[in-house]
Amino acid sequence: MTEYNKLSDVTLTMIVRDELMNPAGGLHAVLSRHLPYFKNVVVLDTGSIDGTRQLLEQMAGEHRQLKVYDAKFEGYGPARNTAKGHVKTEYTLMLDADEMLKRPEELVTEIQSFSENHLRLDMIKVYHNGEEVECIAGWNPRLFKSNQVTLRGLVYEMAYFDDRLILGQLPAIQTKFLHFEPSKEDSRKKLEWYDSFSNWNNIFPKEAPSQTPSFPLWKTPNPATLLKYEIDVPAEIEYLERLGLQVHPGILERLQQYRGNNDDRI
Repeated sequence: MTEYNKLSDVTLTMIVRDELMNPAGGLHAVLSRHLPYFKNVVVLDTGSIDGTRQLLEQMAGEHRQLKVYDAKFEGYGPARNTAKGHVKTEYTLMLDADEMLKRPEELVTEIQSFSENHLRLDMIKVYHNGEEVECIAGWNPRLFKSNQVTLRGLVYEMAYFDDRLILGQLPAIQTKFLHFEPSKEDSRKKLEWYDSFSNWNNIFPKEAPSQTPSFPLWKTPNPATLLKYEIDVPAEIEYLERLGLQVHPGILERLQQYRGNNDDRI
């Protein structure tokens, strides 16, 4: 993609922790999908111990538009504000490491007609079995003027504009984003991670996400589902291994169930 076709007025931001592999095929797959379209990408690592930080260093060396920063994890809202603090462009787009724009090229066209302070991107949930469900869900706005919105909340963050909570129907754009859901055991994540925040106050889990027992249940992708989106999970694992990075053993063990059904490289 030529330089003039890249988004120059929007910075893509992500906060990450232990995202070497996830339901979207891992952080490398997600970033690789978006990097050709953005002149500015900010990723804030909040204490990864699974190799995510090393992966980011490698990718930042290959892609000059990718800037990587570190911060102690003090909740999701504060982390997103810290990431946003590194943004220099007029607009900020916030995605998670298990999310991706369905058609990034649509945003390149739509950005030319933006005038609102904050906009909604509708979500398409992609379940583990490949089912797609379109919904207006997840916290919004996802796209907003960088200096006018702040995020509050330690776990389920909310957006504020001029110190007022952003509520009601927001104007939407055509560009949608995919949110990849883990297997049905996802409820274990709430029990073992979100609910481990002591009353959701300022006491945070001492362990990293990858140290929780259920981590493989809410991070293992379905290779067959992801092929529809041109994400090759075995190829992603091979790439990580070439970098000397090891996917969580529990995730590799769960991926064995797909062997023979999809690809014997798993």
